Amino acid sequence: MGQMSKPPADDAPFREYLGDSVYARSDGSLIVLYTDNGLGPRETIYLEPEVYAELRAFAEKIGWDT
Repeated sequence: MGQMSKPPADDAPFREYLGDSVYARSDGSLIVLYTDNGLGPRETIYLEPEVYAELRAFAEKIGWDT
């Protein structure tokens, strides 16, 4: 049986600190946002591509993303 490797979400560049204890990671199909203050992840949000598109549309509406 072949050796298992870590999922891509655990390897750079698929995990990144965004600021304010917020991190992002991806397995290639979802973006996962989570908070971690050093005591372990607390809150997690899974963004499917359609939800991410809606978030970008919202950012455009409020003038954050042009």
